[in-house]
Amino acid sequence: MLVALLVCSATFSFAVGESVTEREWKIGTINVLALNWTSGTNGALSIATDGPIRGMVYQAAFSNAVGTVTAYDVSLTGRLGQDVLEGQGTNITADAILIRSDGYIVTNSLGRKIFPIPLNEKLTLNVDNAGTNESGTVLLYTRP
Repeated sequence: MLVALLVCSATFSFAVGESVTEREWKIGTINVLALNWTSGTNGALSIATDGPIRGMVYQAAFSNAVGTVTAYDVSLTGRLGQDVLEGQGTNITADAILIRSDGYIVTNSLGRKIFPIPLNEKLTLNVDNAGTNESGTVLLYTRP
């Protein structure tokens, strides 16, 4: 058992002070996942969710709760490295912003199509450029 713990500790490199607290609830049929994060001494973090996130991504909200961050980057990546926020978590200001996501947008000679983003996996919350020991919240809304 101790050997497995040491292997896990060696596999994941967390900066000092880096943490994420998760909380889930429902609003009607919408699932809400709150990820309260604190960046490490390097101004970043990368931590996987406790369990799988299921459903279609509906929207995400960002809030910088503490500190003087003016612009930071957030992504939620799946096991293949795809960002379910589609890059829309770049240069988030200290004010809360709201992103609506109906899916991946593909435009070609046949027109424009939107493909929903189905989830049934753990996601990794990645925060960059947040500053040392800064905190914030990501709210991820999914629907069945």
